[in-house]
Amino acid sequence: MNTAACAGRFDHSRTCGIAAKLGYGAPCPAGGCALLQALHEELPEDRRAICPVETLARGDNDLVLWTLDELRRQMQRDPEGWQSAVRADRSQGLRHAAAQRRRP
Repeated sequence: MNTAACAGRFDHSRTCGIAAKLGYGAPCPAGGCALLQALHEELPEDRRAICPVETLARGDNDLVLWTLDELRRQMQRDPEGWQSAVRADRSQGLRHAAAQRRRP
């Protein structure tokens, strides 16, 4: 989320750069959105710094931006459901890697 251009107007909060690229404003929750937290990233303290989620969406590919924004919105609606899914995916990946190591 690149907030350098609007740092003076939004002293109390940051806005999502991905949402801004899609033409609307979405404030960042304190500590960052659920997508940022699921990626185990931290929101930079400097409001002018680019959010790690926005770094994933470099460029102006509308499909990538829309997909990340939709995922962010879904995760904000139900962060608990996504946390268990992230843990399940991680453990499934660990099991798969362990099985690959056991193969001769």
